[in-house]
Amino acid sequence: MTARRTLTIMGVAGLMVLGACSADSNASGNEPDARETQAADTPVRGGGGIQDFPSYSDVDATKLAEPAADEAWSFDMASGSAMAVAELDGASVLLSATRRGDVEIYDLATGEPVQTHSVHDNAIRALHPVEVDGQPLVVSVEVGLATVWNLTTGESVTDIDLGSDYDFTAVIEYNGSPTFVNGGKEIVLTDLSTMQTAEHYRHQLGLSSHHGNIVTIDGATVLVADNVVGGEYGVGAWNLEDGSTMYSYPMYEHADRSINRMASGYLGDTVLTVSGDHGGDLRAWDVTANQEYGPAVNLDGSSITALAVVQLDGTLVGIAATLDRTIAMWNVETGEIIEQFDSPGLGVTHLVVTDIDGRPAVVAGGDSWAMPYRLG
Repeated sequence: MTARRTLTIMGVAGLMVLGACSADSNASGNEPDARETQAADTPVRGGGGIQDFPSYSDVDATKLAEPAADEAWSFDMASGSAMAVAELDGASVLLSATRRGDVEIYDLATGEPVQTHSVHDNAIRALHPVEVDGQPLVVSVEVGLATVWNLTTGESVTDIDLGSDYDFTAVIEYNGSPTFVNGGKEIVLTDLSTMQTAEHYRHQLGLSSHHGNIVTIDGATVLVADNVVGGEYGVGAWNLEDGSTMYSYPMYEHADRSINRMASGYLGDTVLTVSGDHGGDLRAWDVTANQEYGPAVNLDGSSITALAVVQLDGTLVGIAATLDRTIAMWNVETGEIIEQFDSPGLGVTHLVVTDIDGRPAVVAGGDSWAMPYRLG
């Protein structure tokens, strides 16, 4: 099978637990000839669709996992809330959801506060930055409600009622438009260009999913998600055109069964999902070919609390955090642990890949703190 995308480049966009990244390439996913305009030691950004795993070339491997700040930044961020990165007035910024339902914005180069927007009355569960018609927007989610607002002004654009039955949210590109996904027993796609419902899938899939994403495989709209119904605890793929199961369910399972974190997206023409469980196991699966992508990895049996995926000079690197404060980077294809170190604070609940000063980086965050690390 071949995964086919109808993606255009939207600039800054959110991707599930991967956060937001700038995009410089064309819609085919091929890298532009950026070396003609950038210095040789400047990383070249590849990929670029909303759901593409971020990709960098010309990285400096000696700087992998090097702290990009002298000490951890102190934020008013709730550990169970949300964190994302976006672009504001040409600068990379970190968005941090607070216990009060506000979103605080920080300069990623310095960690200094930029501004605060009061968006919700309740705790924010997810942040999805996305560029729509040239405007930097954010879709923020609390229980039962998503609010679309302007990142520059903080002004609300519209609210989206999620109802009482939803399991996950995402921002994807669907039929050429940035689209908000509300997934549960029913799956609703809202076109963020028109703020109208693009699709409403009412298939009775019998799922209860903590993590999911909508992708395109062979022209079909496909849900890739975990399932916690009936003691199955597997990861599967469902064709939303008719509600049928693709392949045999589950595509794969975790030995510990309960999946705690999952990231899925496009790697070229391949749909790939990476997941971690409460026993510290990490698995990668090629959804397009329905086969394992590299060996399973275990991080000392400690629960996976945050997960991100990035390509560095063509190598797919997974980044995971555990309950015991470990942050590890591994080669997803070979299973080799590349770097492993302790986080500066307790409870890493967020990992977001971004650019800092023109170099690739990952920001780790937890309860009231964040720390950037270089990826080359």
